[in-house]
Amino acid sequence: MFFSFLEQYPLATITSLMSVVIIIVFLTTSADSAALVVDLLSGDRARAAPPQAGQRASWTLLLGGVAGLLLLAWAAGCRRPAERDHRLWGCPFCALLAFMAVALTRALHADYLGYSMEDLAAGRTPPMDPMGSKERRDDR
Repeated sequence: MFFSFLEQYPLATITSLMSVVIIIVFLTTSADSAALVVDLLSGDRARAAPPQAGQRASWTLLLGGVAGLLLLAWAAGCRRPAERDHRLWGCPFCALLAFMAVALTRALHADYLGYSMEDLAAGRTPPMDPMGSKERRDDR
């Protein structure tokens, strides 16, 4: 539909080619950013060294392979089950969001009480007080 829309304007061939180039650049940079984020999240956090290129390349290939398999399945006509069961596919993400909400609440509470990132990384976290105590930890 987008390209038939562009055909209504002058220089349709040039604008169509430019659109394809822009789409390819967008998808490439988005995939690279996704691979970088996954690589950083799965890397060794104990050392501050940058991630290795081989690990990032493997994540890039894995993400590209999953995207390719999903496109092949969609092109082969497997659209109906995925469209029908979209609520079922969202359940794991709902559970993940619940865990992330708890983690965010704990992190904000620890920040409010004055805990540093080093304390949190070492496992020294504040207890969650349901009554909202404002006691700050001063035994550093």
